[in-house]
Amino acid sequence: MWYVYELTRQATFVVYTGGNTLDAMLCLYDSRGNLIAENDDFDEDLNARISERLSSGTYYIEVKTFDGSRGRCTLHTEIR
Repeated sequence: MWYVYELTRQATFVVYTGGNTLDAMLCLYDSRGNLIAENDDFDEDLNARISERLSSGTYYIEVKTFDGSRGRCTLHTEIR
């Protein structure tokens, strides 16, 4: 699943998954499709978390599972 996020100012962008049924993985890309960060199994559980200092612009978040399975999770974003 893909999501688009538009930052209007420089900030620390935090994105993470919630839930306990999927082995979630997150990938964060810039507007050119370059991978900025990825995470799997943050803090020894099956959820993923990315925290990056970013400039204003358009970013793409890819949410997938480590093993290709399907299911549900909650996606959270924060600007700090």
